[in-house]
Amino acid sequence: MVQSVKATYEDGVLKPSESLDLEDGDEVTLSISVEGGGEDGEVSASESVGGNRADNGADVESASHKGTDIPALLERFRKIRESVPESAWENVPKDGSINYKHYLYGHPKVDEE
Repeated sequence: MVQSVKATYEDGVLKPSESLDLEDGDEVTLSISVEGGGEDGEVSASESVGGNRADNGADVESASHKGTDIPALLERFRKIRESVPESAWENVPKDGSINYKHYLYGHPKVDEE
């Protein structure tokens, strides 16, 4: 289960603004994005029960950059790339952009030009 809630950071503790569907002892993974540059102390926290991770096992983190999200996106791509063993990249098809229909839906392969 994944929940997104807003929280306020006070005295070293995140205080959710709404009730959470959690039981005592439940472990959560937090991805934190500071709203308004963090000057007012308010944060937005995305909480997930049981350690929400991407399929490849890498923690998914939220990042917010002033003016553009491109650095955040590039950072996510870098983390995903680093989480995959080098040997696995040898099995990635080199013609995926041309033959994506073949790999996704079983269509006949198109010859590369």
